[in-house]
Amino acid sequence: MARVLLIYDNEAVAGFLKSILEAAAFDVTHVSTPFDAFREALQRAPDAILIDFYYKNVDGLYLIEKLRSTAGLTDVPFAVVSEERDFLLSLDALESGANDVIRYPINEDDFIDRMKKICPAQRTGGANEP
Repeated sequence: MARVLLIYDNEAVAGFLKSILEAAAFDVTHVSTPFDAFREALQRAPDAILIDFYYKNVDGLYLIEKLRSTAGLTDVPFAVVSEERDFLLSLDALESGANDVIRYPINEDDFIDRMKKICPAQRTGGANEP
């Protein structure tokens, strides 16, 4: 079972995304602040990180760059979820280290397929499974 760290400050949206992922057998931990994101990412060693673009006090792209440059997280794949339709912002996310940008409205099947593509542990049965 792949471990996903969900970093999202909107509890309703986070609950929706978490329920979709858990129904597809992902092990999801949700945090709502950038500070908690660093702590959980280092403690939990996620197989993938799902992150929002915008937070109250920090830019999501900056957060991706900082997480991506942290020892132990450099190879962890990132997917960004956003309502933004701006192509340049999506490009910025990819240049900041994101592996995929997933836009609303969420198509559940497409969302799961895309998370499986960036999360090798989910495709192979999980890091701790035979």
